Amino acid sequence: MYALNPLPVNVLITPDEVTRYFPGNSIDPNIWSSVIQLAETRFVVPILGYNFYQQFCAQKNVVVTSGNQAALQALFPANYNALQISNIVNAIDLITVSSANLALWNNVLWPFIAQCVMFTALPANYAKFTSQGIQKNNPSPTFIDGSAGGTSAGISLNDLKYLRNDVLLQNISVMQEALEKFIYANATQYPLVPCESYNKWGDDKVKDTRTSGIVFIYDEDDCDDKRRNYNNAPPPTPLPIPQTRACTLVLNIVASPNPAHQYLLCNLQTIPLEYPAGNTLTIPHLVGLTVNPTILIGLTNVYCPTVNGVLDNTAGGGFQVSSDPLNPTQVIINYNEVVGS
Repeated sequence: MYALNPLPVNVLITPDEVTRYFPGNSIDPNIWSSVIQLAETRFVVPILGYNFYQQFCAQKNVVVTSGNQAALQALFPANYNALQISNIVNAIDLITVSSANLALWNNVLWPFIAQCVMFTALPANYAKFTSQGIQKNNPSPTFIDGSAGGTSAGISLNDLKYLRNDVLLQNISVMQEALEKFIYANATQYPLVPCESYNKWGDDKVKDTRTSGIVFIYDEDDCDDKRRNYNNAPPPTPLPIPQTRACTLVLNIVASPNPAHQYLLCNLQTIPLEYPAGNTLTIPHLVGLTVNPTILIGLTNVYCPTVNGVLDNTAGGGFQVSSDPLNPTQVIINYNEVVGS
């Protein structure tokens, strides 16, 4: 999922990812944006540690430059706003160096951060600062015909406190435990995470019969030994199992192709984005890959089998340049790409 990071700094989660985790909530994405950095600083950094947090952020964010602008734009829907130089694109698909980091995000880190952002955003969604002072946000209900009215009402302060302190904090606590246990079980994959963040889930724990709870006890020297072992561990293993993924190429036919314009593939390699007009279209990257013989040229489906990376559309009129230079002819090709190798 590719999205713009609306903040001027790298963060792990985007407003789109928070919304996907809470699909029934129609909160203004600007409210998510305003609290994401605070939520991650308060809840995430103390667990992951500053160094690993910064490393993870650097892997999940990329700054748009003149060199990668076209390739990144092609990863967004056609109707998406044009990417601007210095925009920050955020996507878990950008992380290709470690299967461990992908697993951490998908299994526990994403839901944990989403809960933290919701918790942090509640006060901002309940009240706002105005020139007249702090005011409570009230819904503006309407009848089905659009006229004012209805019975919708905002929750009380007591309801807000219950939702925040009892429900969301409990959810955060559950997901924090899951996060720490996940890191403990895979500690050698996360050498930058402070040992103190997860060592309490080891075997060195005793039952406290007075409180019917568990008291976690660990030796600081033991933690130091583990930290030294983890810091000397080999780097995280790269994606070990190659996988075949259905991918799509969206290429342009133009009068004067610019080799600087590149298209970012599923495996994060790049190929030229623009190609000249002609009866055939040669794409060396497709050699040896399974390609759907039905392609889309402009708005027309064309049967055009690919042989040794060459698409021959002589019978269909070839690949022509659009008369509108602002809207080049697009060729859309579906194929299978091997990723993770």
